[in-house]
Amino acid sequence: MFSSYAEELQQGWRLLAEAKNSPKTARAQQSPRSFARITDERLRLMITDYEAGVSAYELADKYGHNRGTIMKHFAAAGVRSRVAVPTEEEIFRWKELRAEGLGFKTIARRVGRNHKTIRKHLLG
Repeated sequence: MFSSYAEELQQGWRLLAEAKNSPKTARAQQSPRSFARITDERLRLMITDYEAGVSAYELADKYGHNRGTIMKHFAAAGVRSRVAVPTEEEIFRWKELRAEGLGFKTIARRVGRNHKTIRKHLLG
C-alpha cells in the first residue's frame, strides 16, 4: 500500500520538476496584459482613440494595458478625463430638482449623470 503511494509521490515530483523547466509554464503565468512600456507613439494613438469617444476600459482591452495606467499617462500628458466634476450650477440645479420631490434616479435621467454622483454631492 505504501509503496504505490511513494511511487505516485515520486512521479508527482518528477512532473513538477518538468513543468518548472518548461518554457510553456513561464508564458502561462504571465498576465494577459502587456508589460511593455507605453511609448510616445502608442500614447498618441490612445489619446486619439479616447478623444474619438473610446472608453478607458476599451482602450485597456485594445492596447493591453491597465486602465489606471492609461489614465495616469493621460493626466501626465494633460488629457482631461471625461468624468467631469460637477459645477456649482449643476449642483444647484440638482438641489432644485430634489426640492421639487424628485428622486436621485429621476434627477440623474434628466441631467444625464449617474444617480450615485448626484446622491454623493447632495448628501455628502
